[in-house]
Amino acid sequence: MSASRRTTFAVAAIALVLSASVGLLAARGDNPRQTAVVAATAQSAPEPPRDTAAAAEPLRIDLLNRAGQPGPRRDAFRPRSWQPPPPPPPPPVVMEPVAPPPPTAPALPFTFMGRFESPGEKTVYYLLEGGKLHVVAEGDTINGTHRIEAVKDNRMDILYLPLSITQTLALGAAP
Repeated sequence: MSASRRTTFAVAAIALVLSASVGLLAARGDNPRQTAVVAATAQSAPEPPRDTAAAAEPLRIDLLNRAGQPGPRRDAFRPRSWQPPPPPPPPPVVMEPVAPPPPTAPALPFTFMGRFESPGEKTVYYLLEGGKLHVVAEGDTINGTHRIEAVKDNRMDILYLPLSITQTLALGAAP
């Protein structure tokens, strides 16, 4: 590239930049006279309405009410997650009331220790309760809670009186 050509190119570039700057300043309106006119217009009092029929009509404030309009359908700022939603809770388990078990008699507190048989008399049985020895026959009541109901085939049927439950006590082999 020759020197004259470079000079022409530089002058054209400078002219282009200057004309763009002038155009921007004119478009922006940095003219102090225009600014003062705008400020003075803003400070002046508003003109009274020319149409008296429009001035007599009341202002309808009810048109500003937005109650009839639906609200936003979604919250644009709600948190979002890519994870799937949790599963629904399981249905509540309905427990049917369970009837309490029927009452039972406590275990027999007696241990068979022996018997005494005499001809023509009732057979007497010896029962041990803890450290206490009871001498009983058929039909006897022990401590007001147990009654000897029957004795047969090496077993003794004892009735627990509070619940009327019969329990069996093994007597061992007959002599």
